[in-house]
Amino acid sequence: MKDLAVLIPVYNDHTEIIVTLNSIREKDNEFKVIIVDDGSTSPLKIDTSLFPFEIIVIALPQNQGIVEALNSGLRYILQDKNINYIARLDAGDLQREDRLNIQYEYMRSNPDIFLLGSAVNFISEEGVFLYTYQPPLIDSEIKNKIFLRCCFIHPSVIINKTVFEKIDIYSEKYIYAEDYDLFLRITQNYRVANLPNILLSCSIREKGISNSKRRVQMKNTLNLLINNRHYNNIYWFFGITVVIVKWILPRSFFSYVKTIINKILSFFRK
Repeated sequence: MKDLAVLIPVYNDHTEIIVTLNSIREKDNEFKVIIVDDGSTSPLKIDTSLFPFEIIVIALPQNQGIVEALNSGLRYILQDKNINYIARLDAGDLQREDRLNIQYEYMRSNPDIFLLGSAVNFISEEGVFLYTYQPPLIDSEIKNKIFLRCCFIHPSVIINKTVFEKIDIYSEKYIYAEDYDLFLRITQNYRVANLPNILLSCSIREKGISNSKRRVQMKNTLNLLINNRHYNNIYWFFGITVVIVKWILPRSFFSYVKTIINKILSFFRK
């Protein structure tokens, strides 16, 4: 996987990033991990000799926010002509063994797919399982349902680098919904897919963006949908409604509902 780079933005997540790096266990370690330290109050220091893959830390002089951190990493990667695929990961998340290889081989075997995600387990900060996110899998379904929900969990994706020859990088216009905007633009221009495999466990943190910046995130998501109007798509109307409801109700409510639903489904599967 010499032509693969993993992009991880970090801000004051010194312990979490080590946990995440330790979860990366691949048969083929010939890939790069690009960590962007977004002006942490205490500069990030990593003993790269402890890991079997190459780690490059890009230190921003001051905190500039998630969008600029992601774009700084992207600009660095896009300059490397030897890189063809970009995977995402966040500090605090845990990969399944060979996650990168599974997605990488799928992309190589399906060159018509330019964005690939997977199913994801969500866990609490204490590591307790909360619920599983099972995304739509095929291109036609995703192209419809992406107006109802993002359809991709940001740290689970791998992207063919060539998409950035046609579309722009992360936009400041929809801050805290920058991933949704990027995935929507890719989906509208390329074929995409998700794997049913659970390749990642994502930590829901109380001080994470999805919680602490929820109202701003929902406002910008609403603006994103309004600016990408599809009156002939019923999912677009449902999407607008869902965002407004999420704007009103706290994330904890939806996490609780998903946990209950998963428990009920697990009971009937026995």
